[in-house]
Amino acid sequence: MIELNCKNWLLTTEVKEILENSKLERVQPETREDLIDLAFGRSNEPVFQVGYDIPGLGHINEASVTRCKNGASVNYPDIYMRRRDPDCMVVADKGETDKIRYHDRFGDNFDELRNRSLSWLQNQPLIVLPFMAGGSDLGYPALLIAPVNAGFFAAGLADLQGFIKPEQVPDGFCPKAIIYLAPPFRHTHFDGKQIVVHNRLDQMHEL
Repeated sequence: MIELNCKNWLLTTEVKEILENSKLERVQPETREDLIDLAFGRSNEPVFQVGYDIPGLGHINEASVTRCKNGASVNYPDIYMRRRDPDCMVVADKGETDKIRYHDRFGDNFDELRNRSLSWLQNQPLIVLPFMAGGSDLGYPALLIAPVNAGFFAAGLADLQGFIKPEQVPDGFCPKAIIYLAPPFRHTHFDGKQIVVHNRLDQMHEL
């Protein structure tokens, strides 16, 4: 595991702001073992609790990560979180879609929440995981930006999609999609529901 060095990547000003303008940790995993280590908070404990302090609600435990022979097993105390919500997807941009739009479902513009989410991430220790969305042969460059205590999410994504090791990230790496993982906002804005916001910008697909 190494400290992130993204100076040769082609990133938007907003992403650079999150990754470079902070004294907090930004780590880039080198191996699957690094990812499993992060999933357990870099401890040797058999169980790691993933939780967040939510304004007005106190500390909420999101997940328990348990060590097992092939890596980690994750359990959500909230039964609702144990399966994907089929209604979790909303579209924030104005492009063509047959899916429900953010404004129509929640009654306001996504820009304010987007800015708050990016600001929250900037003030967290982060995992930064480059990968090829859709696979190394036919996929496109993508990036996960997640709080460091959500290592289990990064590990699961890497098991599904693979990931690009630091020494293999090419100069000029330019992600076409970025996953911003910000768990507290499901409690502060969405009544505890899973929400995945798709925001298609000119040169970037944000989730």
